[in-house]
Amino acid sequence: MKPIYKILLIIEIIVGFSHMLLLWVFGLGFSPLLFASLFSGKLEPAIFSILGLVVFALGTLGIFGVLQLLKLLLFQNVSVSPPNKLKVFLASGFAVNTVVICLFSFELTSKTLAASLPMIVTVHLIYLSRDYLWENS
Repeated sequence: MKPIYKILLIIEIIVGFSHMLLLWVFGLGFSPLLFASLFSGKLEPAIFSILGLVVFALGTLGIFGVLQLLKLLLFQNVSVSPPNKLKVFLASGFAVNTVVICLFSFELTSKTLAASLPMIVTVHLIYLSRDYLWENS
């Protein structure tokens, strides 16, 4: 891959994932509070805490999958996760992003468009690394 394409790919990742990464850091900061509220003795805060922790964990897997794809595309002859694991990581990221989009609204607004940017960028990364992801499928 030419250096200019690598730079454009990095810019695409930054534009597509900056706001979701900010939400992930926000979730990282509040995950101890979510974990502590599991033991509050009340059912409703515990359910919301479990939901928040699951969304955070799946989002972490999704971000890891995207970083693995980016590493695969930017550097030649680098070892990344096997294709099947990578597909699971990316699917978990898509699931979390779908939940985030549904939380915003079901209408096409600027918020839903911004929330769908990581999915669009991930589909582009999947297309660029399609040979690796489906080499033994």
